[in-house]
Amino acid sequence: MKFKLKIGVDKEVIAENASQQSRAEQSRAEQSRAEHIEALRIIAVLMVIFNHTNERGFSRAFADPNTLGWIWDVFVSTACKAGVPIFFMISGANLIGKDDSIRKCFFRVRKIFIVLFFWSIIYYGADAQSVNWELISDWIKRIVSMPYWHLWYLYAYIAFLCTLPLLRKIGKNINKQEFHLIMAIGLLLTFVMPIMETFTIPVYGELKPHWLVAANVLYPLVGFYVDKKINIEDISKQHLLCLWIINACMFIISGLCEHYFLKFNPGNTNELFLCSTDLITAINAFVTVKYLCFKKCWQIKKGALFVGRLVFGIYLIHILLLWKIPFLLDEFLKIEKYSSLGIFASVLIVFLIAAVMISLLKHVPVIKRIV
Repeated sequence: MKFKLKIGVDKEVIAENASQQSRAEQSRAEQSRAEHIEALRIIAVLMVIFNHTNERGFSRAFADPNTLGWIWDVFVSTACKAGVPIFFMISGANLIGKDDSIRKCFFRVRKIFIVLFFWSIIYYGADAQSVNWELISDWIKRIVSMPYWHLWYLYAYIAFLCTLPLLRKIGKNINKQEFHLIMAIGLLLTFVMPIMETFTIPVYGELKPHWLVAANVLYPLVGFYVDKKINIEDISKQHLLCLWIINACMFIISGLCEHYFLKFNPGNTNELFLCSTDLITAINAFVTVKYLCFKKCWQIKKGALFVGRLVFGIYLIHILLLWKIPFLLDEFLKIEKYSSLGIFASVLIVFLIAAVMISLLKHVPVIKRIV
């Protein structure tokens, strides 16, 4: 009896230890998930801020390709174009796996509409010399017909939310072979076809999907699959190295294409080749950051996680700080005058000021709902 009792107790102890270990692993996975998502948000919004520096930074990629610094400029601009795809991948990773009702999706759409309306009025007002009711009426019409600069993302995000119930059905049942098919189609449409069309033969318009197709379907599904269906423990340093070598080769090809294109179309600001590596760059950034967070190579502090939750507001307000406030713009131009790397200092300063402002606005009633 004592022997049987001891065996029973040992089994209970083993079961309890296994349960505790399971809970610890689950907690670690959840913490890692929070860390890598917030870290990706910070990286992506820094990329987006740089994309909106125009001739001060981003548009240097369209300058004379025979100048000494052009290779660096086209590399940075191409890399940063992955910022928006990363955001859509994050949205897919966070939302496709949920079982929210269609009503919940509707509430999300309504919230984004309110944010879109508020910030559109803010930016149109910032550009106006004077304000009257007729002008405000014109702004409202423009909100429907044409987005204000960076706010186009909100229109695309609303479209994504409307397709979310269908994407959930696809995402939850997607397997490895279907994911490979999506990747093949994505690379064909975003990398192969632009090169083929520019340098060989034109492609029939119906074969070229609108950007919203990639934003609504491709990037969210890829983000969901990479985050939820690929076990990060199965990813090794060798896997990451291979992915980045492929990415580097694609960067070289897109850079050569951009060089050739600008040679015959000097000053042309078409971003076709700058966007051609977005899919692979976004996936590599996503997997690499998740790997570093999971392996604890990056020690993400609580402060960084807090900043990650401010990113949506930073995205909304950064154009005001980057372009619309005269004394800030003067200071940025002084910084950028001394070095070609000064634009990165401006981007970082805009990010930090925006983070402080949004953290304060988060405590203001009503306003906290639209930042």
